Amino acid sequence: MYDSFKSSRALTLLLLGAGAALNAAPAFAHHFMGDKIPQTLTDGLLSGLAHPIIGVDHLLFLAAGALLSLLLRTPARYAVPALFVLGTLAGTAIDLGGGAVAGFLPFVEPLVALSVVVGGALLLFRPDVGVTALAALFSTAGVVHGYAYAQSIVGAEASAVGAYLVGFTFIQYLVIVAGTIAAERFGLAVRASRTRRGIGGALALAGTFILFGSLA
Repeated sequence: MYDSFKSSRALTLLLLGAGAALNAAPAFAHHFMGDKIPQTLTDGLLSGLAHPIIGVDHLLFLAAGALLSLLLRTPARYAVPALFVLGTLAGTAIDLGGGAVAGFLPFVEPLVALSVVVGGALLLFRPDVGVTALAALFSTAGVVHGYAYAQSIVGAEASAVGAYLVGFTFIQYLVIVAGTIAAERFGLAVRASRTRRGIGGALALAGTFILFGSLA
């Protein structure tokens, strides 16, 4: 139990540090290529693979998604995260589509941070949340995250955009599923797991730090 407490505390400090780091370096955290727009297929693929990982707010939600998925039975455990991935594709399409939907989410970065807060809070307070509620959360959060992803690819060549979509689709689903499998092996599938609740609380706090930083 002491080892579990130490692990939970270490993860809490790590997640809070991630939130602080994101606030300190927002540009790096969201752009694999800095301010350069990906123009080749390779650039697009690498950017798509990197954005959900070096974008700390996105990565924290993937962590929350992995633990929330752990609470579901199969096949929902692997189907619900797919809704998040599909949502990101829809959100990216909305932003890139322009026209009447341009500016659809004017406060996208705070909303991304809010998704982390909600995911962490559910882990902490409502581990019994049902599959329907999680499906709604994952789908909605996916649109928000995808809309944010599009900011890095506006103006790129079609091949780069396509590769970017493939990259972030693959890496997001991989991280969630791999995280779910790893968490199960560490015994976090038990609904009363204090470690999982502690991680949820840390995610909610980190998301709050990011949220206030994005509004500053």
